[in-house]
Amino acid sequence: MTNLQELAYALWESRGRPLGDDWADWFAAEAQLRARSTATTATPKLRFDLMADLRAIYADKLAAEGVTVDPSVNTGEVLARYFPLRHRDISNSRRRAKWSRELTVRLASLDAEKQQALAAIESLAKSGGNLNPYQSRQLVTRPGAPDSQLLEWGITHFHLGLKPDKKHPTLIEGTSDLLFVVVRSDALYLVEIFDHKAFADQQVFNIANGNWPELFAHAAWNNAVGLERPVSAQERSMLRRANINVPTLGANGTVYGSVGFGITTAGTPVAVMQQQVFPIIRQVRAFEQWCRDKPGDVLQSVPPGLLVGLTEVTVRLVETANGLLPAVDVPDGVASDPPLV
Repeated sequence: MTNLQELAYALWESRGRPLGDDWADWFAAEAQLRARSTATTATPKLRFDLMADLRAIYADKLAAEGVTVDPSVNTGEVLARYFPLRHRDISNSRRRAKWSRELTVRLASLDAEKQQALAAIESLAKSGGNLNPYQSRQLVTRPGAPDSQLLEWGITHFHLGLKPDKKHPTLIEGTSDLLFVVVRSDALYLVEIFDHKAFADQQVFNIANGNWPELFAHAAWNNAVGLERPVSAQERSMLRRANINVPTLGANGTVYGSVGFGITTAGTPVAVMQQQVFPIIRQVRAFEQWCRDKPGDVLQSVPPGLLVGLTEVTVRLVETANGLLPAVDVPDGVASDPPLV
């Protein structure tokens, strides 16, 4: 007999079913089961593969975004594909709309459609509306693909359509001319309108930096004398395609590194890898080490009666409101939620 309730009832019956102190039989039953577990049962072996659990969690997240992951893709690569999606996502927060001097001066000369699109974007920014439909077509055609201009200069682009795109209705209709912007949690900086060929045109960077130098100061190489020569737009495009971070010589003579924290040689954002992917992997690996080194500590949160007779239990990784946590599976369900170490 291993069930706590059954054992407590048997003890109560053996005492003639007295009234008023049945709690004593419950505590006695707990003590017997605990002693029996200690005396006759070794610590159950832990079975776990938390890195596989981590992979499954984020593969499911990618699937929800419409991205299918091949079984051959490892855990780190799955995370490296998921978090760039979030990196490019613009949260629905109220933002001030700040216009560059250059765009302000020529606003009146723009055609009516561009003026209407700019007004709509400004309104959405101020109201906390969804700005993501104005972004690159790659959000649909190549989810998770890096935005090299964003990673290098901290600048991205919006299309200036006025209605949903016929091919990708979750996006605004694509346009040949683009609005280049800098997005922050509290502000949207409207830089200037250029055509599609301007992604590597340093004029985009110079206008943004000239209007809001504080947005770029963190990337300044203050001890650099300069570059031998400026990098052409053609060279910059080629180097970006090769996932090579390129310094920028600003119009003010200052050399800037990657404002958007740059890209790795594997094509993933440096900031995403350093701030999200690597910490999660280190955290999960540390917990796996804890399971190997101190299985008894892992099982401390499980009521002793649930482990009686078990030679093996499964520890798995689950996602909760408090983040990724380990859980011990026992016959009566999940019964453990210690934090990762």
